[in-house]
Amino acid sequence: MTTEQLRSAIVRPAAEAGHRVENALLATLMAETARQPGALPLVSRALRETWRHGGALTLEAYRAAGGITRSLVRVAEDVYDEFDDVQRAIARDLFARLTEPGEDADDTARHVHRRELDSGPDLDVVLERLVRARLVTVDADGLDVAHDALIRGWPRLRGWLATDRPGLAVHRRLTEATGLWEEANGDPAVLYRGARLEFVLAWSARARLTGRERRFLEAGVAVRDAEERRGRERARRFRRLGAAAVASGALAVASTVAAVLWRPS
Repeated sequence: MTTEQLRSAIVRPAAEAGHRVENALLATLMAETARQPGALPLVSRALRETWRHGGALTLEAYRAAGGITRSLVRVAEDVYDEFDDVQRAIARDLFARLTEPGEDADDTARHVHRRELDSGPDLDVVLERLVRARLVTVDADGLDVAHDALIRGWPRLRGWLATDRPGLAVHRRLTEATGLWEEANGDPAVLYRGARLEFVLAWSARARLTGRERRFLEAGVAVRDAEERRGRERARRFRRLGAAAVASGALAVASTVAAVLWRPS
């Protein structure tokens, strides 16, 4: 949609209803919805709330009514309420993946590749409803949050993210490492090792991981266990060699003593 088409889509319905959109409000709506797919239904809802709240389509009334963000939050809550417990857990995990946690900065939207997600009927239901509500967009490459305002303004999502921000960062690095491992065709050099592996294994006991992420950790455990077995085998060989050396030394000493004792006078 071009800028002029967007402007017309905002102004014309209001004019047909006998209302005028204040220029300051129009500029704000244009800025907030530019390059945001599926924004027009939210604009319509926000304008209705603005009119109900202030009796005029002004920027002041729009802000007092909560603007696009409030409309977006209501849609998100309505969709979330339709999910069962399993689907709600999937939605929570999905939105966490769709968010890039900021370090001393605001959280931002993150593109999620389709391969990051496990397939299944419940995920299909969640995605279908989120896409239909224009909260998430899907293309051949993956998924995106349809509106950045959802990350900033949805209290439920903010609560999810605040629950375990350090864990969210750990999960993000795990997802990235899993992708690198797959791109390297399972190269063991890419796997977690040592203290990092043990830390992430302990953390993963309470985390929701995908099958590919668990396979990445399981591969790290397999390499760790193989290295430990080789270490134990080396230790056993060293002990056997040491025992043989001691026995050989003792035999040599005994032979020397015997030779001295039995030497003819």
